[in-house]
Amino acid sequence: SKYNISLYIKRDDMSGGIELGGNKIRKLEFLLADALSLGRKSVITIGGEQSNHCRATASACRLLGLVPHLILRSGRRKEEEEFGLVGNVLVDRMV
Repeated sequence: SKYNISLYIKRDDMSGGIELGGNKIRKLEFLLADALSLGRKSVITIGGEQSNHCRATASACRLLGLVPHLILRSGRRKEEEEFGLVGNVLVDRMV
């Protein structure tokens, strides 16, 4: 080429399946590798009730044979209805 430039692009949407797309997986690659190298069997994480991070963590853990434990925060009171089965909460419960 005229300028002798090579351009490389990393597509976050191509770094995993539909359950692992996006930038969250880059951080999880290192954290979960560390957990496995230390012989851990499970991972605990916390986030909002529709957290993409929690969804990605749960999916990645299952793919690696780790047991995910999610703490989902909400502004709901105990007396009010539960999270239900919608959005990321549904995916979280499935994995």
